[in-house]
Amino acid sequence: MEGQKTVLPLSLKAVSVLARLMNALDLPATRLDEDSVCTTAMKETGLSDFGDPYFREGLRVLLGSCQQDADLHPIGRMVARDMIVNFLIHRLKLVETPYPAVDM
Repeated sequence: MEGQKTVLPLSLKAVSVLARLMNALDLPATRLDEDSVCTTAMKETGLSDFGDPYFREGLRVLLGSCQQDADLHPIGRMVARDMIVNFLIHRLKLVETPYPAVDM
């Protein structure tokens, strides 16, 4: 059915407007820069050692692509940011986890 527009419920319209405003004001919930996502992960875990910094190049490419290539809606930016922060939280926790000694 071409030409039909989907009518969003008022609650989703309100969330969309709020998300666009947050994006326009560059509030933390929509920021997709390396410092912001890493700082958020560190604050949420109380940890600061990400281990070998080799991952940062890929992180920068991912964040750049999210900002420039993906054409994300503000809600999509929030979801992408949340996912990236969660990946960084897992990395912090993995680096913190002691490895058992292996006898060979």
